[in-house]
Amino acid sequence: KQSYEASKLKTHQRVEELTYDVTVAYLGVLQQQKVVNLAQQNLEAHRYILNLVTAQKEAGQGTAADVNRVSSSLSNAESFMLEEESKLQQSRDQYRRLLDAPPGLLVDPIIDLSLLPQTAEDAAARSVTESPQLLQVKADERSIKNQLRSQRGNYLPKVEMEVQGNLRTDVAGETGSIRDARAMMFLRYNVFNGGADTAVASRLRARVKEIGYEFEKQKRTVEQDIRNDFTAIDASRAKIETISDQVDAAQEVVRLYEEQFRAGDRTAFDLLDAQQALINAKLEQVLNKYQETRAAYRVLQQLGSLYYALTSQD
Repeated sequence: KQSYEASKLKTHQRVEELTYDVTVAYLGVLQQQKVVNLAQQNLEAHRYILNLVTAQKEAGQGTAADVNRVSSSLSNAESFMLEEESKLQQSRDQYRRLLDAPPGLLVDPIIDLSLLPQTAEDAAARSVTESPQLLQVKADERSIKNQLRSQRGNYLPKVEMEVQGNLRTDVAGETGSIRDARAMMFLRYNVFNGGADTAVASRLRARVKEIGYEFEKQKRTVEQDIRNDFTAIDASRAKIETISDQVDAAQEVVRLYEEQFRAGDRTAFDLLDAQQALINAKLEQVLNKYQETRAAYRVLQQLGSLYYALTSQD
């Protein structure tokens, strides 16, 4: 029974691992699509700046060096766009490899994050009773202990009782009825078996100790992974507001620098720097969001509830 339970838990663990792999591949495509969109926005912004600088030069308010500088930056933006498109294709290929199907229309998944423990300590405590990986080891341990207990029967005597009765009526003519009965008791004791039983018991006891060590090792690994994931979650959540402020500030700087450039108070370098600061802030915002999501899903996977969280939604 315990071996069967361990097999079920192993299947559960594998389902959670595959669910996480597919989810990460899905999020990878989704994240890279947004990065490509940002790269496209950055490319369009550079083209706009180039047109602006070119118009300023033709009006006698700029130099050929400014145009060349923006053209060079535009080339870098085009290279960045091509590089991110290549990464997007790689993400799609990874998704197709796992599911043998294209990603299709992707949307941000919505799951019940109330299943996520509040703190790393809560999650670590729950892992002992919820982690399929740890529960499987415990089931294996119980199975071996049961085998060891059954092995002790080889050292005990076996008592058997046999009872036989016969009733014969007129079997040789009119002889009447004849009854007889007997009872026998057998006692068998394994005095010597060449040490085979002792060897089996020793092997099972060693296996119990080995599983105990394995459980502690895996328990430390699971707890450390959970703490690392919660560190990533806390860091991402702490940066959400800051990054959002950075994006808003960078957008305002881009707007102001453009006005000042038209008035002759800013250079093309200032415009490019402001645009680069804006794209960097937006990229960090996207990456930070999916870093938190992946870490949260990883915790749910460690606790054996990711598949349920994803499939329980309407």
